Amino acid sequence: MSLTRWLYFLWTFTVAGPLALMGVSRLTDGSYVNGAVFLVLAIVTIAVFEYIYAGLTN
Repeated sequence: MSLTRWLYFLWTFTVAGPLALMGVSRLTDGSYVNGAVFLVLAIVTIAVFEYIYAGLTN
């Protein structure tokens, strides 16, 4: 993999990782709506970054 791809992975999971962890912790605390929102934000973040990266490489 190229350096750009590794930096992309690092940036994506630096942003999406904490969102997912916050979502899981909120779900386990019983706040289901907030937990689901944070998990959806994590998924959307990964999807947006994937779209941007695909546009940069083509």
